[in-house]
Amino acid sequence: LSGDAARAAYGIAMTVPPDLAEAMVDDRGGDHLDAALCALQGAWAWRHRDRWPAAVDPAEEGWVADPAAL
Repeated sequence: LSGDAARAAYGIAMTVPPDLAEAMVDDRGGDHLDAALCALQGAWAWRHRDRWPAAVDPAEEGWVADPAAL
């Protein structure tokens, strides 16, 4: 997901400092990249928290916050 694609899909720009970008590339397990994507989705979900379907239980883990879900 490029910066432009993320901005188009989520309406949020994410700036990653060079040292963190390098850590994300070097992290073979993908934990750094996963954390960044979770932060992006979490920010988007918070901005749209009033639009989530009633079936979404905010206390239940495992939901994926994505614009396609609305």
